[in-house]
Amino acid sequence: MDIAALEIFRAVVSEGGITRAAERLHRVQSNVTTRIRQLEESVGVPLFIRDRKRLLLTPAGEVLLDYSERILGLVQEARQAVLPQGPRGRLRVGAMESTAASRLPGPAMTGAPRGRQPGPAMTGAPREADRPAARRGRR
Repeated sequence: MDIAALEIFRAVVSEGGITRAAERLHRVQSNVTTRIRQLEESVGVPLFIRDRKRLLLTPAGEVLLDYSERILGLVQEARQAVLPQGPRGRLRVGAMESTAASRLPGPAMTGAPRGRQPGPAMTGAPREADRPAARRGRR
């Protein structure tokens, strides 16, 4: 039993049959049928009652479906947890005070909290030489 087999099993149940599940999964019908049979052999019980063109879950199939949903949910959660969530860290911007005031967002230059926005925290401050007091002292 592996994750792919559980995904195929879930697709067969949700689509109501092997043909539609194969189309949704972009697989050939024989592959889906083989994977379902292998899964049944792996757990040691039939998972479906085959009734003409319909597949009905057996009680064991219902139990496995519940476990499959939980397992596949945890797999998705684990994938999300390890994926990079975009740029992180701090971006330090240096600019002349006049440029910073007109071109950069206010909170970045004033140090005001940004809230919970995605992406790196942007901070900055005008260079000492660009501050008005520093210019007055240089004559």
